[in-house]
Formats: sequence, structure tokens, C-alpha cells
Amino acid sequence: MIYLFVALGALLNVAAQIALKYASHRPPTATGPFNPLTDPLALLSNPWFIGGLVLYALSVINWVFVLSRLDLSVAYPLMSLGYVLTLLAGVLLFSETLSGPRIAGIVTIMVGVILITRPVGVAHA
Repeated sequence: MIYLFVALGALLNVAAQIALKYASHRPPTATGPFNPLTDPLALLSNPWFIGGLVLYALSVINWVFVLSRLDLSVAYPLMSLGYVLTLLAGVLLFSETLSGPRIAGIVTIMVGVILITRPVGVAHA
């Protein structure tokens, strides 16, 4: 059951990243492309930006719940699955490139998660 909350945390983080990416895609202003450093009020009034912050806040609350029930050394590596989901979201939503090296990276992350989250003291055949 706790692993559902770990998955929820990863999904909330991915959703927050997607929202922030949409926030960065504001149409160019009359003076040039959108720059949140020179126009912070536009960023603070952007619904995608606010939504991303809310998603991160929910993720933190969820994460504290997860950590109260699962070892940090198990929980945190599982969150790296968010990298895989974020890459897939980038490909599907923003037409980002899925190359051989990126696929190799996904496989490496997944193998690492499997190795790190194995129970300690498991006999190997």
C-alpha cells in the first residue's frame, strides 16, 4: 500500500514539472521572449506556475507520509522513477527527442532502482 503513495509522489513531481514547462511557454511579450527573471510578476500570475507549486506542496506532504512508513534508503531511489516518467512526458507532450542514449539512461535508472531497493540480506542464487 505504501508503494502507491511512493508512486503518487513521483506522479505529483512529474505533473509539477509539466505545469512548470507549460508556464515557461508563455507567448513572447512585445519586448521579446518571456523571461521570468525580468518579468517575475507575469510568472507569479501564471496559472501553470501556481499549479506547479501546488503540486509540489502536495508532493511534499505525501513524501512526509511515505517517509513515516518506509526506509529512506528504499523510498528515495524509488522516486528516481520520476525521471523516467518525466522523459516520457517530455516526448509525448512537448515532442522532445527520445534517443538511444536516453533509452539507455532509462534502463540504467530502472536497473539501479531494482538493485538498491532489494531487501538487505537476500540470498543470491
